[in-house]
Amino acid sequence: MARILGLILLTGPLLAPAMKSRVVGQAGDYFFTSREVHINHILEQALVVPEKKFKTELSTLKDQGKDFRLELSGVFLEWVVAREASEFSVAKVPEKDFLLALETVSRRLKSREEWKKWGVSQKEMDEFLRRKLRAKKFIQFKAESSVIEVTMAEAEAYYKKNQARFGSVPFSSFSERIKVFLRKKKRDERLQLWFEVLQKKYNVRSFVTET
Repeated sequence: MARILGLILLTGPLLAPAMKSRVVGQAGDYFFTSREVHINHILEQALVVPEKKFKTELSTLKDQGKDFRLELSGVFLEWVVAREASEFSVAKVPEKDFLLALETVSRRLKSREEWKKWGVSQKEMDEFLRRKLRAKKFIQFKAESSVIEVTMAEAEAYYKKNQARFGSVPFSSFSERIKVFLRKKKRDERLQLWFEVLQKKYNVRSFVTET
């Protein structure tokens, strides 16, 4: 994984001459490169996109713009969550699960030019994938433990506040769906707060600005 000491262009031996990379963020003494963001974007698809769709709809990123910034945020998130999991020795991924995921992504990516052009070494593949799997596992654990029960009174208050949205349909027809919605909303808010705390803890900085 690339670790560098300044804002430079990387054209190492694993990269094709045209595949340059730049520093796009930092967390402590770790520097994120645009190459890492592109690799992560493809690796995520290889891991989660259904087989049929993956064969025909593998997407790539431009090296700037909103989509790139969103993907970079995702890389930051995975990094800080995986680092936190490692620091507290939680959310460890069983080796059999890692090997199964590795077999899947390796098979899916071996003939894809979108992947080959980044010259990803086996060491990088293993490191990025382990980080991704551990982050996902820890986020799932935090999500399950962040669920807050919603009372009927809270659900009814939401119903009354948004009466125009529900029209003349009585509260009883929507009560359970409103409670599910509010539980998810509370969970997501707690997760978002956790993510923000972690980014501050690990001093995450983005060097990518809106254009």
